[in-house]
Amino acid sequence: MASTNNASVFEAALVQFKSGLKKKDQDNFKNATLQGLLNEIENIQTAQHSKRRGENLGKLKPFIEAMDQFGKVIEVFGNTNVMVAFVWGPTKFLLQIAATYSDAFHELVDMYAELGESLPLLLRYEDLFRGDSNMQKVLAFIYKDILEFHRLALKYFQQPMWKQLWQATWKTHKSRFQPLIDDIRGHGNLVQAQATASQIEQYQKETAAQALQIQSITDTQEMQRLRELISWLGAPNVENDQYHYSKVRDECPGTGRWLLDIQVFKEWIDPRFPTIPPLLWMTGMPGAGKTILTSLVVEEVRKLSPAPITLFFYCKNGDEERNNFVSIGRSFLAQLLSTSSKDILLPFYWDKFSSSTEPVLSTYSLVETMLEVTLLNCPSVYIALDGIDECPRDERKRISRWFRNLVENLQPPNQDRVRCLFVSQDDGIARKDFRGLTSLKIENKHNRADIEVYSSYEAAKIQTCFGLSEDIRKRIGSKIQCAADGMFLLAKLISINLLQQTSVADLEDELEDDRMPKELSQVYSRILHRLLNSASASERAASETLLRWLVRAKRPLRWHEIQAAKSIHVESQSVDLERRRFRVDSKDLCGSLVEIREDGRVEFVHTTAKLFLVDSPQLDVSQANISLASLAIDYLNMAGFHSDLKDPRHLILQGYYGFMDYAVAYWVRHLEEGANEAKEDNELLAELAESLETFLQIHYSPSPKEFPISQGNAKRLRVFQRYPFHDSLQQAVASMRKELTFYGEMKQNETAVNLTDIAKNIRDVLEDVCAKGEQTGEIDRMKEMYGRNLFKCPRLSCRYFCDGFSTAAQRDRHFDKHLRPFRCTIVGCPTNTFGMASKNDLEKHMKETHKTIVNDDFDFPEDEEILESKRVETQTTREDGEARPVTSERPRITEFPCPDCQKIFKKKYNLESHLKTHSNDRPHSCYQCDATFAREHDVVRHEKTHKEKEFICGGVLENGQRWGCQKKFARSDTLQSHYKTASGQACVPPMTSPTRVETRIDLYGGPCV
Repeated sequence: MASTNNASVFEAALVQFKSGLKKKDQDNFKNATLQGLLNEIENIQTAQHSKRRGENLGKLKPFIEAMDQFGKVIEVFGNTNVMVAFVWGPTKFLLQIAATYSDAFHELVDMYAELGESLPLLLRYEDLFRGDSNMQKVLAFIYKDILEFHRLALKYFQQPMWKQLWQATWKTHKSRFQPLIDDIRGHGNLVQAQATASQIEQYQKETAAQALQIQSITDTQEMQRLRELISWLGAPNVENDQYHYSKVRDECPGTGRWLLDIQVFKEWIDPRFPTIPPLLWMTGMPGAGKTILTSLVVEEVRKLSPAPITLFFYCKNGDEERNNFVSIGRSFLAQLLSTSSKDILLPFYWDKFSSSTEPVLSTYSLVETMLEVTLLNCPSVYIALDGIDECPRDERKRISRWFRNLVENLQPPNQDRVRCLFVSQDDGIARKDFRGLTSLKIENKHNRADIEVYSSYEAAKIQTCFGLSEDIRKRIGSKIQCAADGMFLLAKLISINLLQQTSVADLEDELEDDRMPKELSQVYSRILHRLLNSASASERAASETLLRWLVRAKRPLRWHEIQAAKSIHVESQSVDLERRRFRVDSKDLCGSLVEIREDGRVEFVHTTAKLFLVDSPQLDVSQANISLASLAIDYLNMAGFHSDLKDPRHLILQGYYGFMDYAVAYWVRHLEEGANEAKEDNELLAELAESLETFLQIHYSPSPKEFPISQGNAKRLRVFQRYPFHDSLQQAVASMRKELTFYGEMKQNETAVNLTDIAKNIRDVLEDVCAKGEQTGEIDRMKEMYGRNLFKCPRLSCRYFCDGFSTAAQRDRHFDKHLRPFRCTIVGCPTNTFGMASKNDLEKHMKETHKTIVNDDFDFPEDEEILESKRVETQTTREDGEARPVTSERPRITEFPCPDCQKIFKKKYNLESHLKTHSNDRPHSCYQCDATFAREHDVVRHEKTHKEKEFICGGVLENGQRWGCQKKFARSDTLQSHYKTASGQACVPPMTSPTRVETRIDLYGGPCV
């Protein structure tokens, strides 16, 4: 008799399998039969022969025969037809899908063949199963594994974009089947050995232990790749934005919920009956609360069941990491990595990362490709894009057009797979970009109830602060509500302004009808007036300085950078944080015009605040660029940035270098814009010219290669034409411009300014100080002076030059992408992780290491291919039947041998340069030793060997193991050349040893060799 417990195991396995299926699939599978499967196999075979393509479907026979016998053996456990139907059905379905793609069909048939070889023919043990409950338990284990095999296969082949993902992801997904097949084979061996209960238990324990080991290795590999991908994507943390805006709503619960009752929004968000196409444009005047409403939409979408994927982005005016299509794309790709699709997307991302030479994803075409595939692969995704009007015009057009095309081109029945909410002001550009879309305009009536509640809440706070009566509280609430007129931001700013009054009399004055602001510019003016006229002279000066910095800064400034800039004292050539830093925070200096974010960024409360200050007569920002340029250049002229400074350790401990990252990266942009805006008789310009002359004496050295000067640069710097350093300044600016925009490695003779080298030397010491600070407890102090991410990328063109990383290991992995950007695309190969220095090295590696990789698929020629072959034969044969002579052009000389040695060159110029080394004429001598050279660049390279060697072959892996030969090199390109040698290749960190378990389950599809 069959054990009741074992029968329930079969049923439980089937119930669990069915729970992961769509209802449509359940209905299709439950009536599936063996004959139906055989008929489908015959149809597939016929179709393939008609296309002159074939696959040996006889490979399926062992699986079909074994499963047929399995079904007959388990009759004693219940409804055999149903149990086996949920094997025949998925098998038929998978073969149908895979038959549309030859590579996939070949792989699937091979997997079924291996599965069939692993399954024992069970009819010979039929009597054993009837009387042995232990064997019945083994049968249940086999059935559970077969169902799990099909669950994994269905998960992969039911992806909408599985064909586009195939090349990058199949090897990874395929590796997950192998443990199941091994488990089935092991259980089959238990049947054949007629194992005892203790043997079965021991096998299960060993299998479980091995599974844990496999999972541990898999998790480690996933985490390592995930960290590198997050660094490569370089996406801003939008979850911090979402948290911030949610906290704003929490101050007044229920805010914005009117939106959920608007019909066009209900239709957009409805998971069952959406509008087609599911695109919605939400618009409103500045300050109407569009961003806060967007945060509510994000929360509501996350509550839907079944839960869709929710992607969102808050654009920021003037922030290059938050105001363009690439930044949005990088953010969405990063957000998708935290979803349930991660196991599929991770190898897809890794494949793109491996073939990209960019340390940070920046190519439009690659972002578009990755974004399209990943979004269309989602079963359901909701997108919310807020503040599109804060992006530059060309980016607004690109963003709106790309997402509209994506959604509008979806075909039935998948037209609602991707939904997009655009949020912006209603200006002429937006009306053009979103023409034809369903729109939702935020009107005063929508916000009226929320503003009434908010005004009452704020009035109660004012009442408590000033000890007012209930009647006055109601009056204040009514005044705020009326003045706001539907603008939440205006209500907020009015409330803050009232709360900051210093007496009841001042409060009463502000409540007068003629003084209550009716628009944002009026309340901004009121706030600015109080900051500048109700403060002491020193407080006023501090507020003016900080506001000007924030208005003209080229990216959001962090508080530690502001404090360091404030502490610079040019006259004494010092940075005195202790005595000169602000003793109040930015809110005290700038009032409600600014907000401080979690990462220390100081931002304006709204874009309109910045625009107001730019045009405000109360705050002259016309010379702010010149002032910032002078500050940065005077700072960089100080002794702490001189190349002969031996040890900056004592300065680091004082916070001396807190403004260094910004000054090095942006002095050029402030200089160009300030010079372009200034007139020649400007006094600040004369002071700046004096500082520039000193700057060039300290940091500029003519490059052997003269930089071309664009018309734009020449025009911007024309105000310095009367100064003798004008030509040098042009070259210095051109050099810095190239460093800021060139993502490759700048060679030593290609830079005319030494700031990046100086910054690197300072950072090396700073990192050493931080390492010791971890032990002495000073690390918190260092983070306060230099920010949370202390480990920076040395490439000026890289966003991580300023943003940095929290650990040295993360920074080093990122910088490896700069040094060795060419990655092997064969997963499991160490070069896939560590990369190579040049494209030629990679091509050589692929040819020599992976030349045994071949395609085993055999395709019959198509009819068109046969006809084309005949056509070519006809064209290459004369009318008399003789073959035509093949004509060719005169061969191009591709080799230039040296007459004095065995070297051969591909370019004549290189040969001519090489011939000088055979000459006795050696006019170039080293300034430090007696060595002489035939060529100028040889002596330049030689002289660098006298410098301290900064580039070291080696490092430390996450497990603490050291790698590399520790040899030092004077230049990074010499270190890269070292990696190309046989000894250098041996220095590359070894991958995990290829033990049986690790080789079998390597996450990315192959053994680590």
